Amino acid sequence: MSSSYNAKSVIRYARPSYDDVSAEARALIDQSRKYKDSILRLRRDDHSDIYLKGGERILFYADKLKVVDGRLVAGEPLTTLWDDILSNNLHAEGGVEFPKGKKPEALLKRALELCSAPGDWVLDSFAGSGTTGAVAHKMRRRWIMVELGEHCHTHVIPRLKRVIDGEDPSGITKIVKWKGGGGFRYFRLAPSLLTQDKWGRWVISKEYNGPMLSEALCKLEGFTYKPSDTVYWQQGFSTERDYLYVTTAHLNHDQLQQLSD
Repeated sequence: MSSSYNAKSVIRYARPSYDDVSAEARALIDQSRKYKDSILRLRRDDHSDIYLKGGERILFYADKLKVVDGRLVAGEPLTTLWDDILSNNLHAEGGVEFPKGKKPEALLKRALELCSAPGDWVLDSFAGSGTTGAVAHKMRRRWIMVELGEHCHTHVIPRLKRVIDGEDPSGITKIVKWKGGGGFRYFRLAPSLLTQDKWGRWVISKEYNGPMLSEALCKLEGFTYKPSDTVYWQQGFSTERDYLYVTTAHLNHDQLQQLSD
């Protein structure tokens, strides 16, 4: 019986492929077969040293271990197929249900570790159940998530609130020693300002009423949207003397003169 605690003491023998090793290794194999009771060693700079006894190689259990999340586990070099991350108890992660769509937090943790550092921005344009934001937050990354469906209200926001309040013990919480903290801002995107009519002309979308149109133009032109209570044409301002007035009507000469004055 063995464990990672005595890994350096656990060995097994394996017959090396004589034709696939270097000439130096073949010479050591020949020598080992001759002196069967001796342990011979081939030192190597770029790989683990080779130990031989009786022509067979001694493999150390310690060489098969890797440090994952602070503990030694048996593993082999990873390929592009990550089949070591299981979906056990996935339904309970984040406290939200998302059948056939939720990703394991451990999977997102590995991806973010490979391509980001604390403080970096992480973008997920299909937020789903909010796993990316939850993992990024716990790993002290900044994040942006986008979602078109109602998942923002039913899944993402409740999940992130639990993460921030330190009330989400699931997923990678214990591994990264997450205790809670931080915050987020939630924005609802407005509909597109312009749309094409049946002749292909770009026109203002009918979803916009007067105040929405004024606010959109203030945003585009760099003005602050703040309609005056007393002056109709002061819908926004940039300085004390620069104002913005938005209208879809035709202005006559008297109106233009009033604005000019």
